[in-house]
Amino acid sequence: MDSGLGIRLRRGGELISHLLNMDDLKLYASKRSDLMALLKITQSFSNDIGMEFGVDKCAVINVERGRVVSSENIVLSETIILKSLREGETYKYLGMSEALGIEVGHMKQVVQERFFSRLKKVLKSLLSGGNKVRAFNSWVMPLLIYTFGILKWTQSELDTLYCKVRRGLLNAKNLHNREVCNLRDHFLRMNVGMCKDVVAVDKGLTPLFLGKENWRKPKVLSNG
Repeated sequence: MDSGLGIRLRRGGELISHLLNMDDLKLYASKRSDLMALLKITQSFSNDIGMEFGVDKCAVINVERGRVVSSENIVLSETIILKSLREGETYKYLGMSEALGIEVGHMKQVVQERFFSRLKKVLKSLLSGGNKVRAFNSWVMPLLIYTFGILKWTQSELDTLYCKVRRGLLNAKNLHNREVCNLRDHFLRMNVGMCKDVVAVDKGLTPLFLGKENWRKPKVLSNG
């Protein structure tokens, strides 16, 4: 979407108008009129490919000087009205509840509840021991791994998870540390404008600490 509209993470940085993952889309604009223009472009593309706005899942968040400010709903048409969020309200993007940032405490609680619910179902099932391990690796564990590098898990929280799960089935700390290291290495290798901007401004905004030069690499045990 080369519209000339969007925001910059830093002075002289790349212009960012949107983030797209499958059918989940975020639009960024520096003012309301620019957002309306981006929405019109998105609506035009959607009409061309026969897609519709999931209005019940859409929301607008207006931020001024680092605070969420109430604003009027955005009306694209008689049938498409996008709700503007007020302070304290959240929206969901890629499974994460967000406002100015990700609601970390809430998401940790949700993830752990889902994790242990699935774990309990697997352990209570009539599957053989080997198939239980496979079910754990393919159905239970991905819930947790997905959050590594997104939510800030402390080492003590990971130790607690390890203690709650059957011994030998999960080493949450090692999995977390390995995933964080891999993600961090990936971003630091990316020679793309937006990635460079993210690295430059991330002084602790994410669990990856991409902009921290003296970052201390956590211990990762060998799979061997």
